[in-house]
Amino acid sequence: MREMPLFLFIGCMTLGFTGCNEETSGPVAYQGTYYLNGEETDGNESIVITENELQFNNYDYDYYLGILLPGLEGTSLDPEAYKQQFHTCISAPYSYEFLEREGQYYVDVKDFDGTGFATLKIKYKEGNGNATLLISDKEFVCPIS
Repeated sequence: MREMPLFLFIGCMTLGFTGCNEETSGPVAYQGTYYLNGEETDGNESIVITENELQFNNYDYDYYLGILLPGLEGTSLDPEAYKQQFHTCISAPYSYEFLEREGQYYVDVKDFDGTGFATLKIKYKEGNGNATLLISDKEFVCPIS
């Protein structure tokens, strides 16, 4: 029985001096407005990240639809109905999750197309005083203050 307390003590020491019962918070995406190519103009496409939601503004509907449509091949989904549903969905705020996979960070947008199945995985990085979201060949930049 004496070995168990020693084991717990060593386990806590390897976790740091935060204490055994405290939860350690993981990394988070920088909250703010990410502008396409870092250009802040009224009509420019942007992505806003808050604590709980992610919102697309002035989005390029055809671009995002082009990402999704190849996934419809071989399914029973009607492309025209799917387009209408997605048009409605992309206008609404999304829930998201900030994750680390294989040493890289991602912002995963849940239920991206409204079907309950599609998740948009956006690559995330920080550096040079900016936070950056990468969606295929689009780069959205937000200055970190």
